[in-house]
Amino acid sequence: MIVERQIIAPRTLAANRVKSASFGERLAARPAVAGRERLAEALGESLVIQLMLVMSLVVFAALIYLNQASKVSVSQYKISDLTAQQSMLRQDNAQLNAIKSHLILPGRIDSIATTRLHMAKADFSSNLWVTVTVPIVHPLKPLGADVAAAEARSQPQAWVHRFVDFVESSL
Repeated sequence: MIVERQIIAPRTLAANRVKSASFGERLAARPAVAGRERLAEALGESLVIQLMLVMSLVVFAALIYLNQASKVSVSQYKISDLTAQQSMLRQDNAQLNAIKSHLILPGRIDSIATTRLHMAKADFSSNLWVTVTVPIVHPLKPLGADVAAAEARSQPQAWVHRFVDFVESSL
């Protein structure tokens, strides 16, 4: 019996030491495999950790909301900027079309031609119209030319045949 007390006594003392050890020492004494169990136990025991977890989730949700809100704000700013540019370009286009319609007026062109360029209006009664006739020139055939032989020499088959003859003669 004394032997049994000696064997049991160290176990009870070790168990008491583990219970009296701090929370950090108890977590460090466990193997790394029991990570989920340690986390669940730590969350279950500590109110501070639970509050920090809840606060971090709230902050994370707020950050996501702020990110989306800033993207919407930037998109709305870009849209308003582009619509302002579009309206300015439409105004510029309308002004340029008005200037163009003024510049191509026939009366304005006539006045500039006569006053600034010192041109005179054309008098069609004194114009002389000339019709040019060009005689058709037929190419001359050489006296000893064979038309069929010339056509045969200009065919692709003749070109290939001449190329093959050239290659054979160069070998």
